[in-house]
Amino acid sequence: MKIVKNSPVPIHVQLKNTLQNLLENGTYKPGDRFFSENEISRKYQVSRMTVRKVMDDLFREGLIFRVPGKGTFVAQRKVIEKLTELVGFTQDMERKGYVPSTRVLEKEVLCPPRDVQELLHLRREEKVLFLKRVRYASGNPMALQTVYVPLKFFPGIESTDFERESLYATFKKFGRPPVWAKQDMEAIAIDDERQAEILGVVVGSVGLVSKRLTYDLEENLIEFTTTIFRGDNYRFTVHLVNPEFVGKVK
Repeated sequence: MKIVKNSPVPIHVQLKNTLQNLLENGTYKPGDRFFSENEISRKYQVSRMTVRKVMDDLFREGLIFRVPGKGTFVAQRKVIEKLTELVGFTQDMERKGYVPSTRVLEKEVLCPPRDVQELLHLRREEKVLFLKRVRYASGNPMALQTVYVPLKFFPGIESTDFERESLYATFKKFGRPPVWAKQDMEAIAIDDERQAEILGVVVGSVGLVSKRLTYDLEENLIEFTTTIFRGDNYRFTVHLVNPEFVGKVK
């Protein structure tokens, strides 16, 4: 794409859109060396000052990273999550063009901790399926999950191979698909050495923790999941509407 000097679109916006398209359309893979500022300036016939501004923007947005003495490289593409849809990890990754996979670290039937009992409105003797698993997108570790599922709603679910089967698809097979959820999120530092190792990050890296309570059509609580996301691989977006215009816009 050429930079049109007499266009009403500012040159730096044209250049950023051009470079961003190269970074996001698969032309360059994560880890590939990207153009230097000099190369971009010569290729698109724009000033070094403009190039520097655009490259700084791309760096802040996590699309590139710099290695002193070596150059500029393509960063791992972030997964963009919309916080308005209730979908499972497997379906979500497939829709985005990734190959999802799961490694189950722990799976057992047990009586959950008291705080989980209270969240799921369970009696002390009622048991759950407990899952601890790592979620991958095209081979890259993305998230670490702990899941509690009340067995009274899904008798026999513990025999399911959750390295092959989707949890939400399994819920649907039992006639209780997830309908809506309450979800809280906050930023954390991944300080636990084991968690950092599993997720492939340095101890102290920024992460996001999500706590989700999921309901079926009859308002039964069917799942409590805590997910730790790699902060460098995710970006979350929210669709906001002025309350005065609810129902009038998409």
